[in-house]
Amino acid sequence: MDNRGAMIILPSSPDETKPFLNLVPVVEALVGDGNRLLDGGFILQQDGWRCALEKPINFTLVTQRFEFPSSVSLSESHDTILDRNSWCVIEGPGARDRPSVAE
Repeated sequence: MDNRGAMIILPSSPDETKPFLNLVPVVEALVGDGNRLLDGGFILQQDGWRCALEKPINFTLVTQRFEFPSSVSLSESHDTILDRNSWCVIEGPGARDRPSVAE
């Protein structure tokens, strides 16, 4: 915990076979706040591990409860939380609803 009581998110997972473990507390908090996992949690895709949520990410909750390392990017405009060290991402529907570059 930091000096304001926020949980400190590690810059990497303690288990290299599950590189998303450092983000699991964030997912648990979002689910505890009423969001829902679409695929049961982190799923390995071609571009990394993804955790898809049914509802938009509650960034107010996330920033109040957690302290993130500089390697983790919070993007309200993309509805994502991306760990650039492991390429693990938490995605709200806004991330999936964005048009692709080809469109």
